[in-house]
Amino acid sequence: MRKKLTGLAVATTLALTLVACGSNDAKDNGTQTPVATEAPATEAPAADVNFEEITKKLAETFGDDFVASNPLDAATIEALLGVKADWYEDAYAANSMIGTHKDIVAMIKAKPENVEDVKAALEAYKQAQIDDVMQYPMNAIKVQATRVETYGNYVVLCLVGFVPMEVEETGDDSKILEAFQEENQKAIDVIESYLK
Repeated sequence: MRKKLTGLAVATTLALTLVACGSNDAKDNGTQTPVATEAPATEAPAADVNFEEITKKLAETFGDDFVASNPLDAATIEALLGVKADWYEDAYAANSMIGTHKDIVAMIKAKPENVEDVKAALEAYKQAQIDDVMQYPMNAIKVQATRVETYGNYVVLCLVGFVPMEVEETGDDSKILEAFQEENQKAIDVIESYLK
């Protein structure tokens, strides 16, 4: 069932992406904030960073276990993550369409003067998820594995993956946390390969 839901979520996301990439005759009066564009990074460790390419690689790496496939717009990035649109040059964020899954990936190309603001906002989001586990107690261990990393003026938030059932069934919180940390390290390795 999870594979079918994930497949449906990926198909929907791809369809929405294609629709969103269509022509738009509306004039840009400077009030729109670009999200997930392919502008070259000017002060980043990498010459060009394509958030869509990174996301595809994450989906390849995790297969059906990659559920952070619900793209977030600039308003949602600010409301959910606390990252203001005027703090960044470019951003991509996506979470799970299924409310009980806390999976989320955010890659923010911060303006040089706002790198610490973005990092603080993502750290605050991470801490809020750790503090607010009563809504979905089954995520209490998983959210502790959330990673926030900085690469030049790119700030990344990552919480993805699932642990094998045999690890969960041990009931050993430290083993479960370690398995989630390994999952997030795989994601960080993918992201880092594009940002270093």
